Amino acid sequence: FDGSSCLTVDAANVLLPVRAGDPKPVAIGQGMYKSTWGVEFVSDSCLTFHPDGFKTYNVPALLTTASPQDTFMNTSQSPYQWYHEPNPRHFTISCWFFWPLCSDDGLKSREGGCQCVLLQSSPPEMLIQIFVHFDKENPEGIWTLVDYERTKHAIKTPKLNPGWHLLTVVSSTTESPAQKYNGTKFFLDEWCKRLPKVWILNDFYNLGNDLSRGGRKPFGLIADFRIYARCLSDDEVRKLSRAENTDKHPDQIARRLAELDAATVLVQRLDVPDCAAECLRALGSLATLSTQRAKIFHVCGRQLLRLMTSPQPMVQRQAKRLLNNLS
Repeated sequence: FDGSSCLTVDAANVLLPVRAGDPKPVAIGQGMYKSTWGVEFVSDSCLTFHPDGFKTYNVPALLTTASPQDTFMNTSQSPYQWYHEPNPRHFTISCWFFWPLCSDDGLKSREGGCQCVLLQSSPPEMLIQIFVHFDKENPEGIWTLVDYERTKHAIKTPKLNPGWHLLTVVSSTTESPAQKYNGTKFFLDEWCKRLPKVWILNDFYNLGNDLSRGGRKPFGLIADFRIYARCLSDDEVRKLSRAENTDKHPDQIARRLAELDAATVLVQRLDVPDCAAECLRALGSLATLSTQRAKIFHVCGRQLLRLMTSPQPMVQRQAKRLLNNLS
């Protein structure tokens, strides 16, 4: 969410993010990191991470491998091969949000209050996992987590000042080297609430709204949403909350490739069928850097449009992913 086009860019190469509806770009001068980072989810808009949902311990091989003959059907269910089997309860969610949330006053004034939904699990249940509830008795909102047993945990939080804040949810067990805590830690900036023996479901599908109920629960303005397949330490969360720019973002490999003019080199191999899928995948990752998008389109825009009709399914899919990241 780093530009006015409301980009749905996956920097990790493991998702197929799909935008639904028309989320609004951040207003000029309001963006996170003193830039244009930010997307406001409004009614009927959300982001779907992956058609099958996303679990940090069962990453689909759809984009982690790029055999030219692979189709969606034979890769979407193939799990990533880990060196060590991951723990489903070891993950971290972080997201910058702008307070106050949803700008639609009509929703907040509804009888019985309203919910601003951040995360929702996969169909058929589509469980709302993290949301903020507003009503007349709680005009400041109550943050709520719904655990894997479908129990709601309301969290009393400090009053937030208008502006950007960091939400971080760290799920861990005593086996985690970074967080030897058996439960969930809920952070707002550097403030923390411990929830012992409470874990939310490691299954993520929709971000920013609840489309199973008509898309009338938009979360509002967010930026830089991340899911880590590990537990962040308290110190790492503290550093995230104090970030003022993108210098410390976990995209150093892409930045190094940009410095080496990788786009110019990768384009030279797009005519070779056995290389095209991997080159497109690398260009897609490079396109997660906003500074590289214009250059990539300049050197291979026409060729990219031709590859979208390639007879090889993976080449088609990687070309469409690259075009999505460039648009």
